[in-house]
Amino acid sequence: MKWFPVLCLSLVFSSIASARSLDLTLEDAVNLALQNNLALKVASYGMQEARASVKSARGRFGPKLSLDANVFVWDKELTFEVSQPSPEVMAKHADVLLKYGDLLMALPDLMSFGNIRDRVTSQLSLSVTQPLTPLYSIYKGYKIARLAEDAQNQALSMTRAQVTFDVTKAYLSLKQAQAGVKIARIAIEQLKAHVSQAQAFYDNGIIGRSDVMKVELALEQANQGLIQAMSFEELAKSALAVAIGGDRSVDINPVSEFEDPPQLAEKQFEDLVAEAFRKRQELKALDAQVEIAEAMKDISIWNMVPQIVGLFTYQHNEGMGFVYPKDSWFFGGALKWDFFEWGASYYQISASKAKAMQARLQRQRAEDGVFMEVKKAYLDLVAAQKTLEVTRKSLELAEENYRLEKARFEAHTNTATDLLDAQSALTRAKLEHANALYNFYVAKAALSKAVGEEGLAIKAKEVEQ
Repeated sequence: MKWFPVLCLSLVFSSIASARSLDLTLEDAVNLALQNNLALKVASYGMQEARASVKSARGRFGPKLSLDANVFVWDKELTFEVSQPSPEVMAKHADVLLKYGDLLMALPDLMSFGNIRDRVTSQLSLSVTQPLTPLYSIYKGYKIARLAEDAQNQALSMTRAQVTFDVTKAYLSLKQAQAGVKIARIAIEQLKAHVSQAQAFYDNGIIGRSDVMKVELALEQANQGLIQAMSFEELAKSALAVAIGGDRSVDINPVSEFEDPPQLAEKQFEDLVAEAFRKRQELKALDAQVEIAEAMKDISIWNMVPQIVGLFTYQHNEGMGFVYPKDSWFFGGALKWDFFEWGASYYQISASKAKAMQARLQRQRAEDGVFMEVKKAYLDLVAAQKTLEVTRKSLELAEENYRLEKARFEAHTNTATDLLDAQSALTRAKLEHANALYNFYVAKAALSKAVGEEGLAIKAKEVEQ
């Protein structure tokens, strides 16, 4: 029943087209993408093809039954008769007739067999062929089909992992953009309060008009920042809708929340590399390709030996007279040996050996690539962790500095510039921390993908609606 939640999501996703709004958790977004992604649909059909190929290869082990039948209408029937000799012939051989006359006169009747082929003839032939020596090549072909199925399954898993990562990254980017909008709105509300307070101070002659104008200018700049943040949010929504593969005009609201501070990575780099070498779908697919190349090499070698098959044939004839029996059968064996082909088969063996070596070297290169991918993802995550710690401390300092400067401004012991600097530093610290938080989760998802883990790489706490 694993399909039931996905089916429900699909129905919900299609039904909200008129409302143009949809609340989605990260898990729901990934499930919808896995259902709608075209590359996954192509890969799933590839799996169907691979499974059918396995069944086709398995069917070659048993005997092959073949039926040949025909019906022919000839221009005329064909007979075998001996006619009576003419008078001239009888006169010419009178002495023989005197001695064997009775026998010779009976010959036309004795030697007339009637039709040896009717005008309409039919023939049916049922044959059973069982490969003997080709069974080795058939086994290798079956093994190749099974390996190809495994490689296709790994390709499907790779596509699923990529789709999962792309949707996760798009989801986090939208959350990051929404955080930017929220921070910009908070900054505007703070600046509005400062404007009111500065105006009151000006009206009471405490500060000059220039201080009020500075706060008002900061408010306008904050409004511009909000416009840009909202534009980024809309673009992130469209990117997530495209990644999901549904209606691009739907207004998606990501409802999942992510812990701050998050749970940090605990595995060591060496353990992650070893895990990646075990789990990465690319490596498993290349392992299958190496085995396929080895099997192809074995087939090319075996093709040089004589090929022997067992035969059994039953035939039924109609309208063929006495020449062919009405029913007949035979059994035996057949041998075919292409023992000289100007080196074609020999060089095919050399080619298959070279291809097998290519597959092994590609596997080694891929392992180096996986190592570097894990290395980069690991270092990115470590950097993201450290950056998150730094931005958290910076945020704490900025909040305390803003509190102090705000109190001084209210006590008339500093200027509007000091307050605006503190408020700007606080907004910047909030943005940097929000960016660091979501960059950490993206880095964590990237490392999970690099290691070859399946499913969602990060967990979110869902908000009750």
